[in-house]
Amino acid sequence: MNLYERKDDPFKTFSLGMKQRLAIGATLLSDPPVLILDEPTNGLDPQGIAEIRRVILQVAEQGKTILLASHILDEVQKVCTDFAVLKKGKKIYSGRVDDALNGVRVIEVASGKLDELAAHINEFRPTNNLEMEKDMLLVQLDENSALEDLHLFLIDRGIVLTHLALRKGSLEQKFLNILKESDGQTA
Repeated sequence: MNLYERKDDPFKTFSLGMKQRLAIGATLLSDPPVLILDEPTNGLDPQGIAEIRRVILQVAEQGKTILLASHILDEVQKVCTDFAVLKKGKKIYSGRVDDALNGVRVIEVASGKLDELAAHINEFRPTNNLEMEKDMLLVQLDENSALEDLHLFLIDRGIVLTHLALRKGSLEQKFLNILKESDGQTA
């Protein structure tokens, strides 16, 4: 757990990240086949989060099964192979992280006239997955829609883009879509 050099230091002098690593290490002493972690990165700074993530991945490489409860979906995406979504104590979805991220791509687009850009994007493919983020639009395209087709469509309409980028799918977006679907809304 990389705490050996602090072996003689009082527990109260440990940082939160060190306390988290010590707690995980103490749990591993009994060599459990399953490890349950509840919000293991809660309250940690970026360095502490990276340390705990590294520890979790190392434990998983030893063949241990880890159940991780977390609201930080970016962390779940980085360390988990499978995930489940619970709503009011009931499982509403479970599957592989990689499968959940496939088939959905988010495109970042921006121009000097975002309202006009949004109207044209809706002509390209009517969507309720068009969101405003800061000074850009996020467009969710399925695997049958090509980024190049959207770009050519906008060029044909005289729209000059100031930004165009493909954003990797996120577990957060998948999670929000799962919740919408569970409420009977389309994603």
